[in-house]
Amino acid sequence: GHADPFFGTIKSAPVLSPDGTRMAYKVDADGGAKRALVADGRMGPAYASVNNASIRFSADSRHLVYSAGDAAGQTILVRDGQVLAQGAEIRGDAVTSGDFQHVAYKVAVGARRAVVLDGRPGPTFPQVDNDSMAFSASGDHLVYVARDGQGDNAKATVVLDQTPGETFDRVSGLTFSADRRHLAYVAARGGQECVVLDGKPGAEGESIDSYFLRFTPGGTAGYRVRDGQRMRLVVGGEVAGEAEGIL
Repeated sequence: GHADPFFGTIKSAPVLSPDGTRMAYKVDADGGAKRALVADGRMGPAYASVNNASIRFSADSRHLVYSAGDAAGQTILVRDGQVLAQGAEIRGDAVTSGDFQHVAYKVAVGARRAVVLDGRPGPTFPQVDNDSMAFSASGDHLVYVARDGQGDNAKATVVLDQTPGETFDRVSGLTFSADRRHLAYVAARGGQECVVLDGKPGAEGESIDSYFLRFTPGGTAGYRVRDGQRMRLVVGGEVAGEAEGIL
């Protein structure tokens, strides 16, 4: 190993790449008035702030992303030392695919919100859930939850690849199949719940626990439906088992 030169007082815990060969951390810059990211022994540009939690390496350790802020209140998204996006309309950090080749982030469009995917904005909504943006394992698909208003009681719509689905009272458990061909989630409407598979709602029940929503290796969805004390195990849209009082 080797020691980095002294760039300034270290202001964050070091972040290591998955293969352990690279390191990044935040330091003071410009006499402590600003912050900068040091990566691989080189200090980057100085900003008014650098978000510690945003510093991430890709799974193959080749790429590095982070977000910063300037004195004018703009957010700057940086990948491998290059500015991906900059503006006061950016809300939150970027979400990346596993190989970091695709990048998504939320922006304000007037009073509404949109998600920008690889530089192209999608449809606008009154709100987009902050922690809902996610890529499939391969990076082929982007999913997030949009809402028709503010607050927890606003109705929810799952958006896949910038195309909105049906609107429900609430949604949870967004899950991709291993082959990335299918997306399933639990949705609630009118006091009943169902599993939505590839945009199509299935049979309804009193309660469906998103924890038990799973795909088989072949891409078949399975889940558990509760109606009172009655339980049904549904696999591939068919009831595979039924029992009374099983938790």
